[in-house]
Amino acid sequence: MKVVVAIDSLKNSLTSVEAGRAIEAGVRKAYGGHPVQVIVKPLSDGGEGTVEALVDGLNGQLRYVGVQGPLGEAVSCPYGYLPGMETAVIEMAGAAGGMGFAFLAYLNGRLRSGIQIVLDSIRLADAVKDADYVITGEGRLDAQTAMGKAPIGVAKLAKQYGAKVIALAGCTTADAAECNRQGIDAFFSIVDKAMPLEEAMNKETALRNMTNTAQQVFNLIRAVS
Repeated sequence: MKVVVAIDSLKNSLTSVEAGRAIEAGVRKAYGGHPVQVIVKPLSDGGEGTVEALVDGLNGQLRYVGVQGPLGEAVSCPYGYLPGMETAVIEMAGAAGGMGFAFLAYLNGRLRSGIQIVLDSIRLADAVKDADYVITGEGRLDAQTAMGKAPIGVAKLAKQYGAKVIALAGCTTADAAECNRQGIDAFFSIVDKAMPLEEAMNKETALRNMTNTAQQVFNLIRAVS
């Protein structure tokens, strides 16, 4: 059994790698002493969280540089440095349009989707090509997810290799059913009881809920296999 985990961060709650490790713990609890291979990959769609995801997942370094903010104030801006790839990772959310045009016009650049850049960087295809299950997700799974956000990018890649895709999320909405038509075989909310949003987003609570949900999903998989 091979399971690949590539889940986006749960904003203001868990990083991509924290969520992934929590899922790994749940899978291993479900299988006990039985052999199971679990690979955790960082994930982001190229916007907020991309720097942290790639730095955490690719053994990079988080660095800071002083820049001028939109109102002329001094701002400390984080960026990622990946020594093995000699690559800097910079988030351009909010300025992507103008920056993208400048790169195209003056630097012979080319536009690529953020999620595709991340999937290529973490070499997800190499991991999922012989996987039985791929676990993805994000903080909120809804119709917008189905329009091409990170979990759908993962699902479409996984389906190229015949893997089953399961998504876990902090919450799901009624229109999230569109995700099933975009490659996600089944999705689940990790919140197991009614609770205030602040409690659900608490790191300790979210880690526990993520692990418990993953364990129960794979308990079921074991039972029907």
